[in-house]
Amino acid sequence: MIGQTKAGGFQVGVRRTFPISVQDAWDFLTSEQGQCIWLGEPCLLHLTEGATYTLPSGTRGVIRVVNPGVNLRLTWQPQEWQKASTIQIRTIPSGANTVISFHQEELPGAKERASMRHHWEQVLATLQTRLAQNEP
Repeated sequence: MIGQTKAGGFQVGVRRTFPISVQDAWDFLTSEQGQCIWLGEPCLLHLTEGATYTLPSGTRGVIRVVNPGVNLRLTWQPQEWQKASTIQIRTIPSGANTVISFHQEELPGAKERASMRHHWEQVLATLQTRLAQNEP
């Protein structure tokens, strides 16, 4: 099955190249405005390793890794999921551009994978719109 790992979990990844520097991409993604886009709801996370968070919807998690300008790893567990998944957000240099990548692993099933794929594709589309308007 597409997106299923050998261990039986599901994963999804999406990425897009943006005409922005790595630092500008990182600064925007970690800002309150950027976090609202990729979290899908208003919330300002404290991006410190070990910090916990709970979103207004009840989704909760822990910040696991913060490498400024490189990547962010956090757990993500909606109320209805039995186990947390892991999200990694990366900013990857590509010449004068930056690839923004979202990867989520340990998803509970194919339905959740499809839902999160749609979410991450919408996040990239929103980022594309915001960057086209020169609003990071």
